Amino acid sequence: MQLSFSDSKVVDISDKESYCKKFYNGLLQAQALANIGHWELDLINNSLYWSDEVYRIFGLEPQEFEATYEAFLKYVHPEDRDIVDEIYKKSIKEKHGYFVEHRIVRRDGEIRFVEERCEHEFDSDGNPIKSIGIIHDITKRKNAENELILASTVFEKMNDGVLITDGKQRIIAINSSYGKISGYSFDEVKGKTPNTFSSGWHDANFYKDLWEKLNKEAQWSGEIIDRRKNGELYTAELNIIALYNKDAKLTNYISIVNDISEKKQKDSLIHNLAYFDALTELPNRVLLQERVTSKIPALKRNSKKIALLFIDMDNFKNINDTFGHFTGDKFLIEVAKSIKSIIRQEDTLARLGGDEFTIILIDFGRFTCCAEDYR
Repeated sequence: MQLSFSDSKVVDISDKESYCKKFYNGLLQAQALANIGHWELDLINNSLYWSDEVYRIFGLEPQEFEATYEAFLKYVHPEDRDIVDEIYKKSIKEKHGYFVEHRIVRRDGEIRFVEERCEHEFDSDGNPIKSIGIIHDITKRKNAENELILASTVFEKMNDGVLITDGKQRIIAINSSYGKISGYSFDEVKGKTPNTFSSGWHDANFYKDLWEKLNKEAQWSGEIIDRRKNGELYTAELNIIALYNKDAKLTNYISIVNDISEKKQKDSLIHNLAYFDALTELPNRVLLQERVTSKIPALKRNSKKIALLFIDMDNFKNINDTFGHFTGDKFLIEVAKSIKSIIRQEDTLARLGGDEFTIILIDFGRFTCCAEDYR
């Protein structure tokens, strides 16, 4: 016997049993490749048929499984069991098919995700006689989805700003923290490059060094000054990571930004309080001592001299007593400006406290022969 198909091919099916066996084996192979099995439930006899792939999905052997609907339910995750049973029974009652995703617990305790699709057959009186369905192992897909959800949650909840570009530096995502730092919404920067945030503060060499290291090591870390949407400059700790796929093709850049402007301001304030006089903004006693200590070794090596001049003002107390401390403070500020204007840039004028000032003169030998510098 021969069967002709529309493509004019002729199939010899004289050996019908052999042909059916090959077809069935091919179907099983296709199911195994797709992680899809099929099942049939005879509702008259409550007998359940599973294809080989269904057994593999459940981690069972045919001889160790009593194939009934109730036995199937035992392998459904306890938290999903009532939902699956309710959906199945409702579909029979309302005479329509169903689709459901749920978890199963294999005999070894492993939890897997599956999706089921089912249709029913009914007799002439509308009574259900058979349920036919497929079951698909979607564990890999669900795990990938869960990882994406987790990554998305972390991405959005991070305190640091995160900006992602494609391989051509076009922005494809920013998190809410980056939006708060920069002042831009995603819609305002989508498709643009990070140059949008450039402050113009850094020169070409800065960016040349940045890209050389990023291209060589796939990572760059450092401080950068960028500009917010409102024009305000801010200092950030920036970490850029270049991502490559398995074919070593550049796919993305990820920039992680931490706004440290406030920290820098606090550090500067702390530094100023520690090393500078609050009234005159001159170096204080601590910084004076550090500068003297640091300069002496170099002067010794070069056979040069250093001079320390101590200055105080007679009767300064009378100014405070007569005109008040506010006027006295203004007087000290003007004295500091006056002295500073007649010393060289490499010299140091410091205020020790009250009306006491000190000058460090570097290379004192040159000072003695070039006194006109101080007139």
